[in-house]
Amino acid sequence: MKGTMLYENNPKIAELGLIHLFALSGLHVSFLAKQFRQLTRRLRITREVADGLLAVLLVMFYFFTGSLAVLFRALVAGELRIVNRNFSCQWYPVTIWSWSLLASLVFYPQILLTLGGQLSFALTLAIILTARYNYWLRGFFLSAVSFPIILAQQFAWNIWQTMANILVVPLFSAIVLPATLIGYFGAWLSVVKESTNVVINLFDRFVYWFGQLPGYVVIGAFSWPVLLFLFILPWLFFRVKWQLKSFLTLCWCALFILNYAWIHWPKEGEWTTFDIVQGDAAVLIEPKHRSVMMIDTGGKVTFGSHPVYQTANRIETRPRVLEQKKLKEQEGLAQSVIIPYLHARGIAHIDTISLSHQDQDHIGDTRVLLENFRVDRVVMPAGMAELPAYQRKIKPYLKNTKVVEATDRTKLTNCPLTIRYPFDSGLAGNDDSLAWTGRIGGTEIYTAGDLDRSGEQKILDKYPFLAPKIVKFGHHGSRTATDPNVFDVWQPRIGIVSAGRDSRYGHPHQEVLDVANHERMIVYSTQVQGMLRYVYQKNQGHFEVSRHDITKSKGTN
Repeated sequence: MKGTMLYENNPKIAELGLIHLFALSGLHVSFLAKQFRQLTRRLRITREVADGLLAVLLVMFYFFTGSLAVLFRALVAGELRIVNRNFSCQWYPVTIWSWSLLASLVFYPQILLTLGGQLSFALTLAIILTARYNYWLRGFFLSAVSFPIILAQQFAWNIWQTMANILVVPLFSAIVLPATLIGYFGAWLSVVKESTNVVINLFDRFVYWFGQLPGYVVIGAFSWPVLLFLFILPWLFFRVKWQLKSFLTLCWCALFILNYAWIHWPKEGEWTTFDIVQGDAAVLIEPKHRSVMMIDTGGKVTFGSHPVYQTANRIETRPRVLEQKKLKEQEGLAQSVIIPYLHARGIAHIDTISLSHQDQDHIGDTRVLLENFRVDRVVMPAGMAELPAYQRKIKPYLKNTKVVEATDRTKLTNCPLTIRYPFDSGLAGNDDSLAWTGRIGGTEIYTAGDLDRSGEQKILDKYPFLAPKIVKFGHHGSRTATDPNVFDVWQPRIGIVSAGRDSRYGHPHQEVLDVANHERMIVYSTQVQGMLRYVYQKNQGHFEVSRHDITKSKGTN
């Protein structure tokens, strides 16, 4: 099993700051060199000859393992140590580290833009500088160094990271590294290969169990100047007196607390429509995080037969592995778009997840959100709990989350929006989609999943006083929604289209854009502007979009 595969299958490795293991840190290169020297000593091979062979062996190992960018650092450092040892160059370890950094930047200019590269160089330098520290102090220093790096990428921190490094790194070096190298060079023997996989899988399960312990804290997205300060400050401890160390520690804590409070108690609220290809997902975050509401979750829609999974040139048959791969195949962009965005906003708790109806592109990633957030309740149209889609995709992952089957008579606490449809229990199809309205930033909004024109007319008939000014077009801008008569009464000013680029369904349809033109609406689309944010404070609000090109918006104003 390759290190990259282990990271993909076990995100707890990154959460615990252990992503510097395997190829990312080159630890196995140092281990290989050490074992090779011990072997040559036993064979009574001179040091000079052994180092010459090792210099060639390191290059071969680098190419045979796929020429990974972060492994190049270990290769250069290893070669420089050989030169230093045999030619009396008297290079300090920091000098070797510096040359390895320069060489890596020459051959891989973007190495420091990756999490693996940042951690690899930062932690190896930290290990060099803390050579005289005891084991515990070194562990705490490594955590302080890696904290802003991981925070910049994941917006969260696991309080068990220091303990994980103290416990796991020795275990990794003593057991997993030897097993990995033995498995690599002895892969042609099935017994060796299977034994190696057993060791790595046990290590993987141990790390995953460790990462499941309570202690994963969502912090949020700090600005780059703040992250840079948090990163630089620990290094200053090597050059200042004890009195200044206390002052620097106080500055570090104060800056962290102020930024944490700024993220978790913002003055502004937002209604954000995610760019998730063909699907619907939006979040409504009230000021100071009074409530967080997800409106649909998106999901991947697949066509044709499911793929046949193979592992090590054989068809995978283990039910647990097959189920995990199948779930992964059905995931949309929640892991890569929605979760990082919510974590960047400091959100670890969702009050309400609203599922408009049972279609995969609206509820497919509910499982992912339920597994990654504490969710108080899931709201869906009355009658949906009896359907196979709910029983298979949602119910097994609810844990302590409350389920509310709703109609327009359902009243919800701590929810900024009001349900306007459906009126009765149904089959959770397009014509039963949940419709929500509410006032945010002094403006009435309307969103209703894939509700068709008939449903829009029913809402108008029952609630004639409604006059939403910001409307998310139903059914991704399909002609089946956006009734001209209803919109003529509502007279909205802004319309939102959530649809994939080059939609196979042709969304948004020209008929919908014609209605928008007739009402002189501004139309924002995820196809053109990407993610759409309506930011508001008290009775004022505005849209923040990346681009709004009228000539490419198919008739918008």
